[in-house]
This record gives sequence, structure tokens and C-alpha cells, in this order.
Amino acid sequence: MATKRPNTLSLMSDNVYIATSDFISNWARGFILAALQRIGLGEIIIEDIVTNDTLRFGQPGKLSATIVVSSNAMWWRVLSRGSLGFSEAYMLGEVDCNDMTTFLEIMIYNRNNTADMKSPLSSLTSAMVGWARSSNKPLKSLANVQAHYDLSNDIFAAFLSPDMTYSCPKWLPVGDPESKTDNLSKAQTRKLQEIIQQARIKKTDHVLEIGTGWGSFAIEAVQSTGCRVTSLTLSIEQKREAEARIAAAGFELNISVLLKDYRELSGQGLQFDKVVSIEMLEHVGKAHLPQYFGIVNEMLKKDGGIAVFQSSTMPETRYESYGIGNDFIRQYVSA
Repeated sequence: MATKRPNTLSLMSDNVYIATSDFISNWARGFILAALQRIGLGEIIIEDIVTNDTLRFGQPGKLSATIVVSSNAMWWRVLSRGSLGFSEAYMLGEVDCNDMTTFLEIMIYNRNNTADMKSPLSSLTSAMVGWARSSNKPLKSLANVQAHYDLSNDIFAAFLSPDMTYSCPKWLPVGDPESKTDNLSKAQTRKLQEIIQQARIKKTDHVLEIGTGWGSFAIEAVQSTGCRVTSLTLSIEQKREAEARIAAAGFELNISVLLKDYRELSGQGLQFDKVVSIEMLEHVGKAHLPQYFGIVNEMLKKDGGIAVFQSSTMPETRYESYGIGNDFIRQYVSA
């Protein structure tokens, strides 16, 4: 049976979902189960405690996951909110899974077959919330960053690599002889080193980093090349922790961490040899990308200036709908 998890989040319209009539819940259940009939790769087993049913979809094999439903509210939540609704149902204990990773893999592999599980209602809800969040003015950016990153450095230290790099690592390919001994720390250092090489950073360079994180890139860059780094962050906690790590490494003279929005640099006549931004583009917002790249261009020296960006991306076919929508990251992580 699904266990209700401790929850301090304000989930959207919980009372509405719980009070939903059996008729609407059953209609939503039928809609979702019909879509699951088209699963071709992997197997999903649904144990519905409410109806005492066990239902199987797809083909038995290596990929198999069991979903346990303990509340009818889950069906309407998923139909009206899509994947975000499923996440909320899971946090509330309305649904559980024996292997969430495998379940998500199956859903990804079959996403084209089950596309109509996303109802017009879920699209409308997502678009409305996405529109409300679309503004990215400097003050809102500050509030968003501090709501996310200023929770507690200890929280992030619990799941990040020792250098607290908070972005995608670069793992060795499976066929590489050393891949069996690869780990998160090595993968993150490998990524940072690759960015340093791509930017062709050298000792005489002054590097602008947009998005400090906890200082791992700045420290790695100085340690490897002896360059200078000016790093920007909007997080008070990240600035404090980054400066402590920089001091511990003995690089206070090489690295400056500023509590500043990148837009505040414009018009000051500043010039840098290199600009590096690691997984910060995701926070800029589509409407502000021209301004962002314009400021980067303004900051770069015209002779030999290089900018390197690392960013999470998605297929063009999904980009437009995602841009006006809402998902778990936007609702509960990015703020």
C-alpha cells in the first residue's frame, strides 16, 4: 500500500482532487488505462487497491514496474495535470511504485504511443501556470534564485559531488575500460576540465563566470591555469560557501564572487577574455535570450574572446509547448 509521505508543499487544489466524484475519477481512470493499452516496450502492472484490480500493460521482460494506486483522486490529478499531477500524487501517497526509475524509462520509451494521456485540460492548466511564471525581471530572478539555492548548503552537499558541482557531469562511455571505476567526482571534474579546454583559458586571462554555483568551476580554472575569475551569483548562501571554499584553496586573490545579476554589468565598459556559463541559460527565459547573449557579446574582448555555455536542451518538437507549460522542476525546484 502506498504510504503517505511527509509533505510541507502546497499542492495545487488538493481538496478539489480529493472531493472529485466517483464518476469523474472513473472517467479519468478509463481515459488513462485506454492510453496505457498502447504500451509496446516494457510492462507496467497497476495494482488498484480501491477497486482490488491488478492490470497489466505492455510486454513482460527486463523492463517491468508495478504501480500501486491507493486513492481515486490520483486518476483525475494525472489527467488534469499530466506528469506534474503524477508527481504530486506520489508525494501525497496516492500512488506508489516498486521501481520508479524503470517506470519512467518505460514511459519515455513509449511516449509517442501514450501521448494522448496528456489531456487538453492538463495542457491548459500547464500553460496558465507557465504564463504566470514567464517574467524574468532582475528582482524576480533574485527571488527565484534565493528561494531555491538559499535553503541550506547542507541539503545540496548531501547529494552533490565533494566539490558541489550542481550541473550535469560527463561520464565515460560504457565501452571505456575505465568506466567501471568512474564516479560522480571524476565525472564532474572531467566536465569542468573540458570547459576549461574549450574556452582555451590561460594564465593571463580574466574570466567572467555567469552563475557561480558553489565555486567549483572558478577553483578548478584557477588551479589548472592560474587565471583570474570574476563570478556572478544571486544566492547569498552560494556566495558564502563559494568564498569559504575559495579561501580554503588559497585563491582569494584570483577569484572574486559578486552578488550581482549579469544585467547589472551592462554599460560599465567591462571586458573579459573569456565568458563561461554552466547551466544558467535554463533560468534566463526565452524572451530574455537575445539580451543575455547581447550582454555576453558586450563583455567579451573583440580580439580572441571566447564564450562557452553548458545548458540542458530538448528536441525542437517539444520546445514550444514546454516554453508555455509547467512541470515538476518549475513548480517545486526552480520556484
